[in-house]
Amino acid sequence: MLKQRIYITLLILCITSTTAFSQNVAKDYQNRIDSLESALKKAKKEETARILLQIAKNYLSLADYNEETPLDTYNKAIVYTDNGFNAASGAESNFYKGYALYLKGQALGIISEIAESPESLDESIEVLNQSINFLSKTDSIAELVESYNKLIVAHQYKNEYDKAIEIANKALSLDIELSKRPSVICDIYYLKGMTYVYQNDYTKSIESLLKLKEYAAAHKDTTYISRGLNTLGYIEFYRGNYSQSLEYFVEALKISERLKHSPIESVRNTAANEAAIRKVNIGGILKELKQLDEALRYYNEALAYHQQTPDRHESKEASAQIFNNIGVLFEEKKDFEKAESYYKQSLKLKQELNDTTGIVSNLINLGSVYTANKELSAALRSYHEALRICRRLDDKRRIALITNNIGDVYSLQNRNEEALGYYYSSLEQSQSIGLKEIIKLNYEGISKSYEKLGKFDKALSYYKEFGNVKDSLLNEGNLEAIAEIQTKYETEKKEQQLQILTKDQALKDETIKRNRVEKLAMGIGITLVLFFAAFVVIQLQEKKRKNTLLAEQNAEIQMQKEEIETQRDEILGQRDLLAKQKQEITDSIYYARRIQTAILPSDLLVQDILPNSFILFKPRDIVSGDFYWMTKRDNKAIVVCADCTGHGVPGAFMSMLGVAFLNEIVANIQDLKANIILNNLREFVKTTLDQTGKKDEAKDGMDIALCIIEKGTQTIQYAGAYNPLLYFRNGELIELKADKMPIGIHIKDQEPFTNNVIEYQRGDTFYIFSDGYVSQFGGGDGKKFMSKPFKNLLATIQDKQMDEQLQVLDQALVEWQGEFEQVDDISIIGFRL
Repeated sequence: MLKQRIYITLLILCITSTTAFSQNVAKDYQNRIDSLESALKKAKKEETARILLQIAKNYLSLADYNEETPLDTYNKAIVYTDNGFNAASGAESNFYKGYALYLKGQALGIISEIAESPESLDESIEVLNQSINFLSKTDSIAELVESYNKLIVAHQYKNEYDKAIEIANKALSLDIELSKRPSVICDIYYLKGMTYVYQNDYTKSIESLLKLKEYAAAHKDTTYISRGLNTLGYIEFYRGNYSQSLEYFVEALKISERLKHSPIESVRNTAANEAAIRKVNIGGILKELKQLDEALRYYNEALAYHQQTPDRHESKEASAQIFNNIGVLFEEKKDFEKAESYYKQSLKLKQELNDTTGIVSNLINLGSVYTANKELSAALRSYHEALRICRRLDDKRRIALITNNIGDVYSLQNRNEEALGYYYSSLEQSQSIGLKEIIKLNYEGISKSYEKLGKFDKALSYYKEFGNVKDSLLNEGNLEAIAEIQTKYETEKKEQQLQILTKDQALKDETIKRNRVEKLAMGIGITLVLFFAAFVVIQLQEKKRKNTLLAEQNAEIQMQKEEIETQRDEILGQRDLLAKQKQEITDSIYYARRIQTAILPSDLLVQDILPNSFILFKPRDIVSGDFYWMTKRDNKAIVVCADCTGHGVPGAFMSMLGVAFLNEIVANIQDLKANIILNNLREFVKTTLDQTGKKDEAKDGMDIALCIIEKGTQTIQYAGAYNPLLYFRNGELIELKADKMPIGIHIKDQEPFTNNVIEYQRGDTFYIFSDGYVSQFGGGDGKKFMSKPFKNLLATIQDKQMDEQLQVLDQALVEWQGEFEQVDDISIIGFRL
């Protein structure tokens, strides 16, 4: 049965310090600023730049503790960096000019995040590059590397990961031993490792983080040793390498335990908090390894730390999560009484925190425990309370789940008529939003209830429906199409066999030819020997012997000839058979392409939805892992450009799933929002591919950009998984960033996608695309095209007619690619509103 149990592991990617800084800390920074302001009035000319930049730096620190108006504080810091830069220019100091720009770039980067301002982020990148230019002319390696550090983060926010890696490598190539602050080098290694995590390249991420660990150990920087170990543990947990993950977390815990004895109070507090986090992480891994008693010990130790400060908000949140984890652990041990106790303690804290989502989760968990313990009345009370909250929140998914659970409880009580009422309610709800797993459970429950009521015809009817949903979540047409595409999986294997057989044939031909020559030579030699022997020894019998010998030779040659012809016919037959099979498979793949092309939007549909548009679609192989999709509903146009995992047949297989899922989601979803469509699509992919995050399972999925155009309100909704939306307004490029997670299993797959809504203006030009264009090698030196040149190219053509834009993009790609092979599927959709 499908039951929801909330289990939070509390794996923390980065070190987080929850040390509470009092108002005295903010006052301390303000006092420093006031003192520096006084010193500024008396400063000599050469000291002015230094004092101004110290004031700016203190404003940056103060902003971290100014929760009400942090933007105002950061803007004050920028004013002082500008004044500092001007003063440094008068003193002709490259260091102070570079450092002023570094502080300004840092402030702009934070502002871009708080205010969600792409313009501030672009300005931050420009300013940081100027900072690097000035600092490169000095011996201040540490400050130079810090500018590189902030520049890496800025490019990470823009999803320009290759650029971030390139900058990290530049920073690490400097003479790092000149730096008096090795922590800045540690930060570069860490940021490089995290960039690879965002790219899902865990091998390179681990390599960079191990180098961080080695460098931090050499410089005795325990903070970064712990940070590196924690992140390595997180990655290995996600990859399913629990033993290795456990080793990293235990090593990180040892460091935190040592630092708890530091003479510095802030270090002690931070270390104690980190130690609690590590213990929760270790407990989660031990639970996965079925070492439940050891897991419980670590949970309790972490809980004891948080209960020392029960009034602190973050301690309440952590305690609630740990109580829930312990409840799950006891439920797994079949100790339902203790599981109930811990779930209730978690519920109490969630109620104090007014965490409605957490409250519902705890109530569902309690219902599960009561059901397992045969306390069915208590289970119903818990489920009904959860249902009441979910109806108020209009949480359709959980409403469908809970009503199914209530039906199960009534079924266990043999209250089959009431069970049917809830099963039918859950069925209607789950059908309305396309939750096929719950639809399947409802069909099964309805069938069993009718069976208990003696209505066997209806029981059989619903059991058949249960079997239909269970057997396939795809419609018959998609299965047929996928079966056609799947045949290409055998193509490469058949081609390899053909090549081997062809080589074998050539080898056999050569061997036969050589044997024939050798045998003929031997035959001739024997003939000559016999001839001359006969001539010397028995001249009188020469003619008779010669005739006999010639007859034997003729017979032997004839046998050899027949054997050679037989081998030749056999090899030619095999070659012809393989050639025929190859042709049949190739024909099948081309037919599969016809099927895939048929499911793509027709020219008429594209013209109807986007009359002023173009589509550049260039599969790398016969079939494509990229796809585009469009439809209309409720006076809204939905446009999708997607890039599935892989290319060729594997990618095409995923594209067929993507189209099928989008058709079903958009047809059944009630709240037509871009991010909700992606949330549902991710769940469909994870469920269909049985993705749970375990080691060695398929990590297939897709990157996608989805737009919903509503001409009545002149708005566009956009949501993206790695793939952004670019648009030009009055010649200016604006980028809406995608979420850094794919459609599929991922470390952040519990987070919802972001729904971006903009009001478009007449003449705005929009672009959504896969990464195939920017990833293409070429240009003579075999480098990738890259994102920035692509944006520059779009900027030069964005005001042209759409068919001209298509021609320019296609021609530019051909010229760039040159003799290099196409490495990925390419798709770009451009449209003007």
